[in-house]
Amino acid sequence: MFDTIRKTAVSLLVMMFVCTLISTNVNAQQEDGDNKGLLELIESIDLGFYVDTLYEYNFNDPDSGVNTFRSLDEEHNEFEIQEASVYFEKTPEWGDNISDFIGFRIWLLVGENAPRVASEGLSNDTIDLTEAYLSILAPVGNGLNIIAGKFTTIAGFELIQAKDNPNITRGFLFGLAEPFTHTGVRASYPLGPVNLTFGVNNGWDQVDDINDGKTLEGQIAYSDDLLSLSLTGYFGPEQEGEDGDFFGGDWREFFTLFGSVVPIEWLTLSAYADFGFEQGVTDGDLGLDEEDVFWWGAAGFAVADVHPAVSLRLRLEYFDDDDGFRTGTPGGAKLYNITPTVAFKPFKGKIVDLDYLDNFEFRLEYRFDVSDEDIFEEEDNEFTDTQHTISAQVLYWIDI
Repeated sequence: MFDTIRKTAVSLLVMMFVCTLISTNVNAQQEDGDNKGLLELIESIDLGFYVDTLYEYNFNDPDSGVNTFRSLDEEHNEFEIQEASVYFEKTPEWGDNISDFIGFRIWLLVGENAPRVASEGLSNDTIDLTEAYLSILAPVGNGLNIIAGKFTTIAGFELIQAKDNPNITRGFLFGLAEPFTHTGVRASYPLGPVNLTFGVNNGWDQVDDINDGKTLEGQIAYSDDLLSLSLTGYFGPEQEGEDGDFFGGDWREFFTLFGSVVPIEWLTLSAYADFGFEQGVTDGDLGLDEEDVFWWGAAGFAVADVHPAVSLRLRLEYFDDDDGFRTGTPGGAKLYNITPTVAFKPFKGKIVDLDYLDNFEFRLEYRFDVSDEDIFEEEDNEFTDTQHTISAQVLYWIDI
């Protein structure tokens, strides 16, 4: 524990030092008036910081101290530095110079979530290079945006950073049904309210490819002020050591269908469903021998902004892992959860000229998990079909 804290502190100090150097360089350039092009480049880079701290208590009191089937909130009765992140980003845009059309993004994640979201071939106990890519805005039609490197997935709905999600905890679909990141190339093209995305990558959560194949991704999305719809797909071999040509071997096929609507100004309703299928799976512990497996699930969310500083959120979710492939449960499992959350921004709009404090957020959550099997750990090395947790979270983020 102390070693983790020490490594985290060192990593944060390094990042702060880098940020200070950038800031000092900007000031020096402004004073000297030299290297105007470099100064403009540095000023075009966005800088952001994000901190996520969490405490969670599991009423099952599991002997291992680990919450069952939780992806990023694994620890029972622990205070966690889930994430302390910094990112640097230059967004390509239409302009007069070639440099305007070129950009990049680097996102360094420090904390307990680092090994939980790490990719094959790029893992660390304390720090994760969650995103690192170059981007180009090709001046074709409405602008073809191309990124190359490591980037987060477009599957599912919930995201790695808690601030981008309605609830504190991520659902079963996020941790069991979907990938986190990909390494490859992705292109997107806007057509009015419709956006088209296509890419090729190493597969699910892989910097070092574990087989000879590649995975295709695609998405068609529609969005306006009141309605958002999307269909996303991933197709390719994902089993380790799979031989074959570029897209050969046994494939994994995955789809996400998503929809969101704003029926009234202060209420947002969202729902999505995941469907996954994989060919030729062999796992002796699960009794699978070159068999095809299937998993699916659905979740619904309601977010009610009842006050500028207060938001009420609810998640209802179902996940069906009939073959046990995603949960590692012989005979399979069906999982449910209901998760009400309250989010409060105590400084929202309260301090004039200090809007950065608007992003200080406190959350409270109760979550109730149910399964059709006794798979949730409790005390005395026993297992039951329910799991109850309460969570408290403090978030802060700032974009410069």
